[in-house]
Amino acid sequence: MNYPSYVFYSNQNSTEFFFESIGSKGVINKVIAFQETSFAGIYNLALGDINPLTNEVDDTVVTDNGDTEKILATTFQIVNHYFSLFPHHQIYFSGNSPARNRLYRIAINHSFYALDSIFELFGVMNNELEPFVSTRPYQAFLIRKK
Repeated sequence: MNYPSYVFYSNQNSTEFFFESIGSKGVINKVIAFQETSFAGIYNLALGDINPLTNEVDDTVVTDNGDTEKILATTFQIVNHYFSLFPHHQIYFSGNSPARNRLYRIAINHSFYALDSIFELFGVMNNELEPFVSTRPYQAFLIRKK
């Protein structure tokens, strides 16, 4: 996936990655956090904005900064980097709405061949995991390194 992305940095244990979204609404500090789930080896990916007043992460906000493609490309770069550090982890993610999940499905479809060459891609529907199908609406997604 060779799209422009933002420069990012991580915390010491590489569970949080930080970058700046630069767009029509200015500079917005973003974070991608990998959090262990109750399932062994599966880590939740959370993407959110850092509130400049409270320093808390909000993963429900719709930033609409006009740089969605660059944020998705940065997320891909971070996921790829994360897998280079933790190749046996699996990453689970879902949007906070059906519209956000649709956006993620479209993004996966758009770069499917590049993603499929290095990741195993799955969709989750009604708690059932299946190989990713481009036309199916999913409630969540799971990826792992090939």
